[in-house]
Amino acid sequence: MRINVEEHKVDVQQNLIYFNSSKDTLYSIVLNDWNHSFSSKNSSLGNRFSDEFIRSFHLASDEDRGFTDIKNIIDNNFNTLYWKRNEKQIDIIEIELETPILPNSSQKLNLLYSIKLPNEKFSRYGFNNEGKLYFKNCFLNPAIYQNGKFVKQSNVNLEDIFNASSNISVSLDIPLKYSFASNLNTI
Repeated sequence: MRINVEEHKVDVQQNLIYFNSSKDTLYSIVLNDWNHSFSSKNSSLGNRFSDEFIRSFHLASDEDRGFTDIKNIIDNNFNTLYWKRNEKQIDIIEIELETPILPNSSQKLNLLYSIKLPNEKFSRYGFNNEGKLYFKNCFLNPAIYQNGKFVKQSNVNLEDIFNASSNISVSLDIPLKYSFASNLNTI
């Protein structure tokens, strides 16, 4: 990951190894992209804010909104994979696999994308006016596969993301004048 603090952007090169613990052969996988829920007033998140009369989100400038810009997704055989966003759930991504994932096997995917963090005033995560960045649920994560299908749950700011269990390792490049703090194990 490479962070651009001034623009509130993060360039991400993510290696995702998806293990299929189900009894089904998977022809696609679903990822949660909750950062992208901040990109539109018409997202599930935008509709929730509207229902609660939170006008700041609907009146926000593009600078205050977050989004995810996916550059490329490739598999281990260097095939560029087709992906799409659910029209009614823009923070859900479905990736069509060239090679299905058999039960009890895995497949490595390489994802290249950029995220623009939203202003923290909407959910306490993102950027603030003091130059601090707060990360939570902003990276692409596999959705849970349950009862023969992926659970597709959009961000509605309830702190209830339904990600599959994951082991995560992050390498981070930040400018020297900044520091990093986390409740995770750091090296």
